[in-house]
Amino acid sequence: MTRAITTYLVLGLFDALMTLVWYELGGINTEANPFMRWVLEDGPGLFVATKLTLNFFGGYILWSRWENGWAKAGARWVLFIYSALALVHIGTAVAYALGWRFPT
Repeated sequence: MTRAITTYLVLGLFDALMTLVWYELGGINTEANPFMRWVLEDGPGLFVATKLTLNFFGGYILWSRWENGWAKAGARWVLFIYSALALVHIGTAVAYALGWRFPT
């Protein structure tokens, strides 16, 4: 349980930081969540604080309901999505390092 929730929180932090990197490097807003896109427009500090707050809240809900089968299934789903997103961020970083730039 603790490993799954810790992984979830680390992947959430990684997602937030990589979103900021792409936003600053490419001048492109890469946040898919409309609410978080709106928060990002108000500044990177607020974006990271909001993202981490929501992730910690989600982690707390998963932790407090861990014995429920739905919580375990939800944790697996969230870890799958965040892992896939991390791979997209890493792939984009490799492509950027090899010379690809965001279209303008």
